[in-house]
Amino acid sequence: MRRSLANRAPHAFWCPLRFTLATLAVAVALAGWSTSIASASFVTEFPVPTSSSNPFFIASGPDGALWFTEFSGNKIGRITTAGTITEFPIPTANSNPVGIAAGPDGALWFTERNANKIGRITTAGAITEFTIPPSSGPSDITAGPDGALWFTEESANKIGRITTGGTITEFTIPTPSSLPSGIAAGSDGALWFTEQNANKIGRITTGGTVTEFAVPAANSNVFGIASGPDGALWFTEPGAADQIGRITTGGTITEFTIPTPSSGPLFIAAGPDGALWFTEFSVGKIGRITTGGTVTEFAVPTANSGPLGIAPGPDGALWFTEQAANKIGRITTDVGPPGPQGPPGTGAPGSPGPAGPPGPAGSPGPAGRDRDLLVAAFALNAFKAKRGRPMRLRYVATRASAVRLDVLKGRKVIAKASARARKGRNQITVPRVKTAGRFKLRLTAKVDNQTSTDTARLTVSRR
Repeated sequence: MRRSLANRAPHAFWCPLRFTLATLAVAVALAGWSTSIASASFVTEFPVPTSSSNPFFIASGPDGALWFTEFSGNKIGRITTAGTITEFPIPTANSNPVGIAAGPDGALWFTERNANKIGRITTAGAITEFTIPPSSGPSDITAGPDGALWFTEESANKIGRITTGGTITEFTIPTPSSLPSGIAAGSDGALWFTEQNANKIGRITTGGTVTEFAVPAANSNVFGIASGPDGALWFTEPGAADQIGRITTGGTITEFTIPTPSSGPLFIAAGPDGALWFTEFSVGKIGRITTGGTVTEFAVPTANSGPLGIAPGPDGALWFTEQAANKIGRITTDVGPPGPQGPPGTGAPGSPGPAGPPGPAGSPGPAGRDRDLLVAAFALNAFKAKRGRPMRLRYVATRASAVRLDVLKGRKVIAKASARARKGRNQITVPRVKTAGRFKLRLTAKVDNQTSTDTARLTVSRR
């Protein structure tokens, strides 16, 4: 069912901004058919020990556990299939780990966005770090068919390659400022990646040759990508299209509509059931799409949980991070579509039982830290708009707060907007920017007399 974009608000941004000290996270902001929303009873959730750790990406490790990055906690987490979590601090402070993947050497490899490093952690917890060129902004990472690890460099507009010995090579993407994000190994022996700003899917051979394919839906903000069981690559479109895309290794693209509007699909992974599973960050759901395009959605029990990364586990379930809820989630694959509702029962209701005695008080949790007030989404730091048109920015706040958004040219504020954010999903409309060019977005949140600020880039083009 093809969705018309005519009724969508102009320039609705579904791209999450990065907040190093902010109290809120900006969410990212045609042929599919769906079943009804299924019950959340198939989902189990496990709290992360470090408060407000911001769990981001997750991957299955060679030791039978799941490993995940803690963007704000500056740690690598490990969770067994029974739910036991261990955390390992990263040596470099404030490194902001993002992507993580199992390497061919039996270790886990991860990106450190703020530190501009690639990290390696053994299953015993020993960490080694490798420095990459400055201002690279490494994001997603995956194992390649050549025995090396491949990663995207959002800020440098490059694809990086690192051997298990630490040798780094970089390849420039032809389209400038394409904002490469997700990356995955394809069935054709090449690496495939998403280009958010360019609205393209890229392909790079292990020799470094890049080919690009335009995505049909405009402003789709292509984000996560994964190899499917059908030999194609599947990707998310959290922008104006709000779809799941499929591209063959020959470059043919098909797009499928997600039933829930403005769901903000971010990451996607192949499940053991022959389907693809994806996170819906903006509405707190996990989606499942068959290779034929049938979509089913499952609500996560915790409201406004912000599901983000997702990966198959060794236990036949899918495991995902809940960025806003600070939890790790698990969903079984034997869910199936919900059946029809049965007729009402005829028996009389039973009488309530006596109240049980109160349980013992739990032990106090760890003290929070000021910097952990944030719930940082994936660090998208570049946006596009049309001259003279308003921009609608959607975001998720972890607490009620006063929010101000400024558009700056140099140090001069040329446009601004303010709002009172409630906990959960919000939106703010930015006034028209009358001139084309490059600007800076500054988002400030104030809670309990504490002010925190973060910035992003804005490119305004002519009509």
